[in-house]
This record gives sequence, structure tokens and C-alpha cells, in this order.
Amino acid sequence: MRCLRYRRVQALLLLMPFSHSVYAKSDPLDGKLSLSPRFCITSSEEEVCNLELTLNWIIDSPRHICIQSDNSTFHPWCTQAQTTGSYTVKIATSKDIRFEMIDADTQQFIDKSRLRITPTSDPEYRWRYHTPWSLL
Repeated sequence: MRCLRYRRVQALLLLMPFSHSVYAKSDPLDGKLSLSPRFCITSSEEEVCNLELTLNWIIDSPRHICIQSDNSTFHPWCTQAQTTGSYTVKIATSKDIRFEMIDADTQQFIDKSRLRITPTSDPEYRWRYHTPWSLL
């Protein structure tokens, strides 16, 4: 019984390297989309954030890619076969914007990134100065 179990484990260990290569073909495309800057801080929730945003990408092999957004003012932007690149655009928004990088030929999702708009908050009252004897 023990010898049979040992042989099963040994057979599984021998097949593990091959099983990984079978699944690797169904993985999504390998690439990275990044933003600079990633945040915009405003003084109020209604204030519009005006900034120059740079989108940088890197992908594993040269292919036609497109970058699209959930913001209607940002029109989809596509590039020819490259492995790295950047695109700079002026943005005016008061809400977060999500950017997605897709393969232009297959429409397959590659990566996403989000520009976060953060309003500053009013300073909170410091209770420590109000009641210095409190343990909280």
C-alpha cells in the first residue's frame, strides 16, 4: 500500500511541470498599465481636478493595444505594435477614472488602472486637547 502511494506522488511530481504549460496558454495577456500621477487631491467634492496624466504601459510581446476609459471625455487611444510606450493627456474631472488596456485585434483585456480623485477633509476636533485626562 505504501509503495503504491509513493508511486502516485512520484508520478504527480513528474507531471507538474507539464501541467503548468498547458494552463499558461489560457492565461490573460501579460502586461502592465500605470498612471502618473495616480491621485489628485481637491479642496472639495465639487471641485474639478485639472491635470496632465501620463499613461505608461509594457507588454510581453509587440501587439496593437488600445487604452479606453469609463470617462466620456477620454476617447479611446490605440497604438501600433510596441512592447512599451506612454501617452500623455490633459484631464479635467471631479470623479475617479478607470483606464483599461486591451488588445486591439482580439479585444482581450490586458490590464487596468484607476485615477483617484480625493477631496481633503476638514480637520477633526482633537479630543485630547479638550479632555487631557481621558484615556481614549
